[in-house]
Amino acid sequence: REKEQAWMEEEKARISRETEELQHYEWERKADEFHLAQANLRSKIRIREGRAKPIDVLAKNLNSDDLDVEIAEPYKLFKGLGVPALEELQRDIELHQSLDTVNQEFWAAMVLVCADELAQAKRQEAWAAGGQRARIAEEGVHSAIEGDVVKAFQGKTVHELAEQESEIRATLESDAA
Repeated sequence: REKEQAWMEEEKARISRETEELQHYEWERKADEFHLAQANLRSKIRIREGRAKPIDVLAKNLNSDDLDVEIAEPYKLFKGLGVPALEELQRDIELHQSLDTVNQEFWAAMVLVCADELAQAKRQEAWAAGGQRARIAEEGVHSAIEGDVVKAFQGKTVHELAEQESEIRATLESDAA
């Protein structure tokens, strides 16, 4: 009888813990939804008032409302931003990624694009401070052939790039290199 009663008490405690966990999870989900709605509202206000930030334009591309801010490819938004603006945008993107569970794939892609653009902007600042020699030492590509290198890879599919990579590796490993 005592064992049965102890088991019942343990079972009640377990059920109580599970109920609390579910309530806590639901509370967190509602809080995240609220914060995302507030972020979207702030974005709409800034867009309406003509002081849109880059994150506003990215978020706008995910929403289907009638505000007049559209860009064809979101990655183009990153071009020309300085290091401080990219760092702020990176924080904003990470915030949206943590709150917006519906568009995780989009925000994950934007995190990667922003990180790449931020790294490029930081390199450009270092190059400007260190001159051409610093750029060649870090990149390994002289500006005279940089365009040719970009053209060699631009517009290719993942399969074509993988095939080209294996050809390059094979050439480097052979005696022809």
